[in-house]
Amino acid sequence: MTSRAKDQARVNDINRTNVKMVSTHCGLSVGEDGPTHQAIDDMSSFKPFFHTFVCEPADPNHTDRMIRYAATRYGNFYIRMGRHKISALLDEKGKPFFGTSYEYEHGKCDLFRSGKAITIVASGSCVAEALKAREISGIDAEIIIASSPQKFDSVLEKSLRKTKKVIVVEDHTSAGYGAGVSFFAAEKNIPLSFFKSLSVEEYQLSGKVEELYKAAGIDSEAIVDAMGEAQKLKS
Repeated sequence: MTSRAKDQARVNDINRTNVKMVSTHCGLSVGEDGPTHQAIDDMSSFKPFFHTFVCEPADPNHTDRMIRYAATRYGNFYIRMGRHKISALLDEKGKPFFGTSYEYEHGKCDLFRSGKAITIVASGSCVAEALKAREISGIDAEIIIASSPQKFDSVLEKSLRKTKKVIVVEDHTSAGYGAGVSFFAAEKNIPLSFFKSLSVEEYQLSGKVEELYKAAGIDSEAIVDAMGEAQKLKS
């Protein structure tokens, strides 16, 4: 959708049309289909468009709210999702994080877990990996769910100003959220003492999702290692 059909999407963007594009099987989440089917640059391909909203949900409930938002608003939307099944994210009380009262807005960041040691900005299925890493390490990490590499809000700004350290993890190249968060921090004049982008930096082979995430360095173990690296630095 972001390669062969990009020319049409660009024309749609220029003409400010009302096209909803929902793309599944994105990122290494495609797994066994291999590198020809693993879209790892799709968000950065559409990210520069002026009139197309790029979005990525973190779980089934988030997907529901995001789709409803796009369907009820005029404009071009590109919503990307992976292939493998992921469970609904739960809050600290064991209830759905994206519950019945949740309302999605483009560029909205959500405080998933509060903390003081470091900020983990995660997107899509990598949110579950970030949560696992937090539980394994015991480090008081703050997890922020990012839903678009195009736009961030005060939730992320407050977190970055508080911790001064950030790890960005995504099932995409660093041209997605990694670049977006670094630009956002610079634009807001937030002095960071630690910045780490965990992203897909080379083509992967065919394999199970867990194997590919580990090989690319975007799984929970890689996040734990990055947090340990950050902990060695003074704030």
